[in-house]
Amino acid sequence: MTVDGQRGPSAGAPHDAPTYEIFNVRILDGTGRAPFAGTVRVEGNRIAAVTPEGTPPEGGPATVIDGAGRTLMPGLVEYHAHIGLADMASYDLTRVPTEEHMLITVSNDRTK
Repeated sequence: MTVDGQRGPSAGAPHDAPTYEIFNVRILDGTGRAPFAGTVRVEGNRIAAVTPEGTPPEGGPATVIDGAGRTLMPGLVEYHAHIGLADMASYDLTRVPTEEHMLITVSNDRTK
């Protein structure tokens, strides 16, 4: 996954794309394991490497950024939605039976 959240082939960064190494950070990688100290290398808009503290950096030259012990984690995506409320103007959902509300929600999910 790219830094900007786009999925696609894992092609390398363009030759003129900036490369950064962010060191001295507490990495929260989203896998469920405990945060750990390390370095993150970003080439263009892709995370190229995540290495634990004390591991030699990978790759060529990069702009080095001191994370000053802060936490670094992947971007967050908000998957929460109220698809059952998409047609609020046309339904009084407080007066609709639960079963009908469920059908409205399924319909909204398929058509919106």
